[in-house]
Amino acid sequence: MFLIGFRTRPIMAFLFPTLRVSLGKQVPFPPRLGRPAEYGALAAHIVENAMLNSETIRLDGAIRMQPR
Repeated sequence: MFLIGFRTRPIMAFLFPTLRVSLGKQVPFPPRLGRPAEYGALAAHIVENAMLNSETIRLDGAIRMQPR
């Protein structure tokens, strides 16, 4: 399973730059939005690595949903 957090998307080009920066700062480490190339690199690694199986991989910069 491949779980993703905040990432840069084409739709985000319509957001104000300050809003994009604000969203990125909510990510604990690194404090920025994920890049499409990072997701692609992980997907390629999953396919190429024969030793990886039955794993949940979080690519979310350690962001967690806060309780209500």
